[in-house]
Amino acid sequence: MEQVLFGEGYWDNADEVHARLRDRLGSPWVVNVMLPGLCPVWVLGGSWESVRSALADRRLAKDVGLVGATIVRKRAEAGLPPLDGPLPAMFRQTALFSDGDLHVRQRRLLGENLTADRVQRMVPRIEHITDALLAGLDLTGPVDLVREFAFPLPLTVICELLGIPEVDRDGFRAMTAALMQDDPLVARPASQAMQRFFADLVAAKRARPGPDLTSSLLDAGDQEVIDHLILLFVAGHETTTNLIANAIEALAGTGAWDDLAADPGLIPRAVDEVLRHTSPVRHATHRVTVEPLAYGDVTIPAGELVMVSLASANRDPDKFDRPDEMRPHRDARGHVAFGHGPHFCWGALLGRREAEVALHRLVTGYRAARPPGPVRCARSAIMRGPERLLVTLTPR
Repeated sequence: MEQVLFGEGYWDNADEVHARLRDRLGSPWVVNVMLPGLCPVWVLGGSWESVRSALADRRLAKDVGLVGATIVRKRAEAGLPPLDGPLPAMFRQTALFSDGDLHVRQRRLLGENLTADRVQRMVPRIEHITDALLAGLDLTGPVDLVREFAFPLPLTVICELLGIPEVDRDGFRAMTAALMQDDPLVARPASQAMQRFFADLVAAKRARPGPDLTSSLLDAGDQEVIDHLILLFVAGHETTTNLIANAIEALAGTGAWDDLAADPGLIPRAVDEVLRHTSPVRHATHRVTVEPLAYGDVTIPAGELVMVSLASANRDPDKFDRPDEMRPHRDARGHVAFGHGPHFCWGALLGRREAEVALHRLVTGYRAARPPGPVRCARSAIMRGPERLLVTLTPR
């Protein structure tokens, strides 16, 4: 099995690897590779049209029972040791890993509690949190804007939304990073710790409900609420952390930074372009083929685990002109950074608003410079974001 994806050298150069696959295999491209720590998986990418179609194809099932059983079977077929316990909490039966009527019910439950109106009412608070974080930075030297800004901003927002009291930020950063690892043996301890944390939170909210989102979910059973909270917490800050960090990485020290400062009305467009060019989610989470599916010249058999490459679709030259160029003025609408179809990202609007506020405050308040060259990205098949990002900020 050729390890064209997820091998050493992939993580920091994923877009180059995707481009070579397109050159060699055409568009769409389909490869069968080993997902480190888990099992063999088919990856579909290259073609915006095929990726978008796959994301909405009900023959690619998301049901957690089917996904879990397939992972167990594929590990056995590959001669890998069996998992010594349940899959981590991210594989629970939430809106991320459900289909049909159950998925519709879970999406409705979440959607009723994070409306566009509620997100808009949160904007002044997001601005306040952003200003406080920036005011607290030590600008006498380069600042790690992942640790000091891109991570604590969405963490604070999601904690306030869910009614979580002030938490140990470094502890949660390590916990969520472990939870997003592809190896279940690494992710499971973090999953168990989160289960305990959110079980305590649900018990506290049942005893004393508040105006937070957790209290509004309590009509469901405890375990379902806990599973939803873990999903909301991780997705609600990890992806936005990556989005903000990717934007800073792409724009700091370039003329585009000053262009946006001169015309902040372009910032929503620039955020979309960052989402397209440097997708914070590399691949949509696992699906299973319920019947054979053909993409290009490859037919994926039934009963196979599939990941869909959002990042490669967002660099499809048949959809986006000169896709490898970052153009903050570009109309990048149509990108699939938030997915497509029934599992389109539930928190997309909140993530956009946080990134827009963050970028607005940064470009209008500071000049920025950072050392040239690549940054080290997290070693995750799903998430794409720098682990550290040293930037020198100078107040305007």
